[in-house]
Parts: sequence; C-alpha cells; structure tokens
Amino acid sequence: MSDTYRLIGMIGSPYSMKMRAILRYRHIPFQWVLKNQKVSEEVAHVKPPIIPILQFPEDSSYHLDSTPLIYELEKRHPDKRSIIPQDPVLEFLSYLIEDMADEWITKMMYGFRWWFAADQKYCSRWMVHMGGGPLKREDLQQASQMITDVQTGRLAAA
Repeated sequence: MSDTYRLIGMIGSPYSMKMRAILRYRHIPFQWVLKNQKVSEEVAHVKPPIIPILQFPEDSSYHLDSTPLIYELEKRHPDKRSIIPQDPVLEFLSYLIEDMADEWITKMMYGFRWWFAADQKYCSRWMVHMGGGPLKREDLQQASQMITDVQTGRLAAA
C-alpha cells in the first residue's frame, strides 16, 4: 500500500495551490494530478464537483474542501511539520487569517480575472490550456467563450 496522496487540481485554482503548498511544506508525499478530461471522468462521482480533490492513499477515497483537509492532515500526520502555531493567540490568528483569505481574498482574485474583457480573454484561454483542452483555433475560441460565459455569470455573486 502506497503512502502517497493524490492531489487533483488546477494551477488556476487558489485552493489547489494552497493544498499543494501545505503538502510540500509538511513533507507529506503526494502526486500532483492536473485535472483534465480523463481525470474529470474519474472523479465525476465526487460531489460537489469542486477542486482540489485529495485522494487518500489507504483506501483511494476522495475528499473535498481545502480547509477541513488541512486540519485532517494535521491529525493524520502529527509527526510532520505543523502549520498550526503552538501559541494559542497565534493559533487563533492563524485560523482567522486562513478563514478570511479562504472566503474573501478569492473574491478579489475572481474580480481581477473576470471583470475586464482583456483579462477574461487571457484567463479563459489560460484555463483551456491548463486543462489540456483543445488547441485548434476554433475549438480554443469556443471553449474560451464557454468558460468566460460561466465565470462572468458568477460576477454578481463574487
């Protein structure tokens, strides 16, 4: 049985990057798996359909939500470097900053990516390329437009 986790995510996902950074910092063995069409089919049953997805090594089960996963990894690996400060005041501040950043900094990032037309064009094409998507000009334009439509449709909630 392997002791290596599988972290399924995308470079454009701040939550995926947060989990990847924590696994690296804590020296927990993991395999970074870029979510592409093939991987999307593998995890289609995982609900809700969000990233990152952390696959546990002992039973190949899939788990979601970066913040609870961070604390689960703390419990599962007490022998590894911790990200939770020993001092109770600093621990509280750590929880507070993590929660604030997790819920609100991403809203700013979202606005920077999807508010202006030039950013929409760049980010939608970047997302298609990062997902291993189509590279033919007409396919790229169609996939980019689909991503732009979905993301800009969410601006009111961001």
